[in-house]
Amino acid sequence: MREFRGQVFQSLSFRLEDPAAFADAKRALEADKRAEVDAHRESQFYADQSQLMGSILETLAILITSIMAVAVLLTLGFHPRSVLASFLAASAIIAAVGGIIGCLIALR
Repeated sequence: MREFRGQVFQSLSFRLEDPAAFADAKRALEADKRAEVDAHRESQFYADQSQLMGSILETLAILITSIMAVAVLLTLGFHPRSVLASFLAASAIIAAVGGIIGCLIALR
């Protein structure tokens, strides 16, 4: 607590004797008006923490892959219009396949 210059806790972990009693413990903690509490199971807490990092990494991977794909095609001698046309054609094909699959699922 000295590092944060205050008498506050950022997080608190404890083990319940009966894991099924989590809902009761959560209600009791949130009912206490002396502290602002956001109670989660540990597994859910870490899943929420990693979700943001996962989406950032996924976005970066897509961005880097796209840049590298265009650079490789241009390095191999393809005309920029040909590269653009191939990406647009691939996008249209993927969208059409997705639309057909979506329609088939909706018809079921």
